[in-house]
Amino acid sequence: MSQCAPSPTLLDASRFRLTHVTTAAELRVAAALRERVFRERRQLCFDEVMEARRDRTGYVFLLQEQGVPIAVGRVLPYPSPLSTLVDLSREAGARRADSEIGRVACLASSQTPRSALRFLTLGSFWLLEHTRLRRYVAYCQPRLVPLYRALGATPCAEVRVPGRSEPYCIINGSYQEAAERGARRLGLERAQGAGR
Repeated sequence: MSQCAPSPTLLDASRFRLTHVTTAAELRVAAALRERVFRERRQLCFDEVMEARRDRTGYVFLLQEQGVPIAVGRVLPYPSPLSTLVDLSREAGARRADSEIGRVACLASSQTPRSALRFLTLGSFWLLEHTRLRRYVAYCQPRLVPLYRALGATPCAEVRVPGRSEPYCIINGSYQEAAERGARRLGLERAQGAGR
């Protein structure tokens, strides 16, 4: 992936770069990272055709540290026929969500929690600046709820996800609160916009 790509980018100091990926090559890099992380850490594989459709419909983000991809995730409009959450969230209520956060994956390291926080914070800034999306719904493993709570999210319900043995939590929140709280936790005075 080129550092000079025209995709909108947010910078966090000089080490980190969050890119909204849009080109076929960038989407392949993001999909490969997502597939690798979910396969290695969770032993999960997804339907590649459906994932590609979701990537083309949503906003896919890639976080790089010194040019190396370390985290990926996607935001879809909500509700959507491509949503993985529509049927599950009817039970729990999506509290006015206009988008769904999904497939967030970070490479395993001692910095994984901070990378996830950085990814969600910078992604929230980007969405607030470039879209009309304001509220999200997501589902996650219970061990990730504290991360989302630190960004102001509220757990709604515990649900069973088809094909998964453990229960998951449905959460919802606002990008504004996530951006503000994440920036404070990361010590960012203000996220910088670049490469529009």
